[in-house]
Amino acid sequence: MNDAVIVAPRPRQRDVNALGLTVLVVYGVTYYAIGTVAPLVAAEFGVGVDVIFAAFSVALLANAAIAAHAGRLADRMGCGRLMVLGLFGRAVALVAMTFAFDAWTFSAALIVVMLFSQVTEYDIAFAAVVERAGVAARSGISQITLWGGIASTIFWPLTLSLLEVLSWRDVFRLYAALLAGMAALIWVVVGTARHARDTAAGQPVSSGEPAVVAPQKRLPLIWLTVALSLTSVAMALPVILMPVLTGLGFGASAVIAGAVFGPAQTGARMLEFLVSSRISASLVAVFATALLPIALLLLVLGPPGVVVAVAFAVLYGAGNGIAYVNRGTVALQLFGSGDYAALLGRMAVYRLIVAAAMPFLLAVIMERLGMAIAIYFCAGAGVLATLCFMHLHRRYGHISPPGA
Repeated sequence: MNDAVIVAPRPRQRDVNALGLTVLVVYGVTYYAIGTVAPLVAAEFGVGVDVIFAAFSVALLANAAIAAHAGRLADRMGCGRLMVLGLFGRAVALVAMTFAFDAWTFSAALIVVMLFSQVTEYDIAFAAVVERAGVAARSGISQITLWGGIASTIFWPLTLSLLEVLSWRDVFRLYAALLAGMAALIWVVVGTARHARDTAAGQPVSSGEPAVVAPQKRLPLIWLTVALSLTSVAMALPVILMPVLTGLGFGASAVIAGAVFGPAQTGARMLEFLVSSRISASLVAVFATALLPIALLLLVLGPPGVVVAVAFAVLYGAGNGIAYVNRGTVALQLFGSGDYAALLGRMAVYRLIVAAAMPFLLAVIMERLGMAIAIYFCAGAGVLATLCFMHLHRRYGHISPPGA
């Protein structure tokens, strides 16, 4: 009888770097660049900017409908290969968007661009690292979010600079070529190594069928899904951060808070990466999620000024940044690497529905009840999310996942 313990290899650094760079480019092109050109597109087609952004909500709902299937498909065909197809699909849809002749054709193409979210962004990148390294993938997941965290720092100024010499259509044709380049990179570095993790870790190759969760894991899966969905409510504020801060009387301090928010996200992710070998992912999730309601309550209860604005931006940015890491690491801790992509896809269904509803819901609350009530609503969701993570850590955090 062989009692040797099979240990999954740590993720290769070149795999992590390729996946992280790709996530950076994807987020930069499909969120920050599109957000930057939205006013130009709306003006050209003679519609309000809200018409363009409505396509994002529609796309989120569509993604919720296909998320579970996308996760199963990733487990069946290999995350790298599916990511390559998604990147090429997104590049083609981006080119189609540049031939739009009115707001409706632009929005239709944009929805198609966003439909590839689930197979080109964090979830598929996390799953690709887990596919290679099994339960030893946590550090790789953290590093990928570090790459993604600087997307706004690069693509906001880059897009604005390109728009000085190119039309928005030419900018997106250039970005489509960049996405195609990322697809080639993923194919070369990651795409041909399907299920290397399974062989190394002595685990069976996933069938790609709907993930079968053992009875003792069903409750933690429900708790984690609820926790992530509630967290997405608490994280809804960045979309309208500047108007909210200005409306609460922070004035020029709002600009300072906006500048601090991004570095706070990145700094928190770096700290999470440094402590990842010593502190469990579920415990990190408890403390990081608690920062969100603390920051939100500080925003409405503290006196408007630079000190409160900066403190809010640091706390909220840190909690927001680590929340993306929690999505991948807590699931890995609780459920192991088997059917990992399928499990992320199953949880994404509910998280995406909530995320799609939040912009409209917050707008209604702010209009009818006031801005402070909307912030209290987000803070309440953050408190509930923190309690869910506390329960997960105390009840299930000590259990070794399959393949550990």
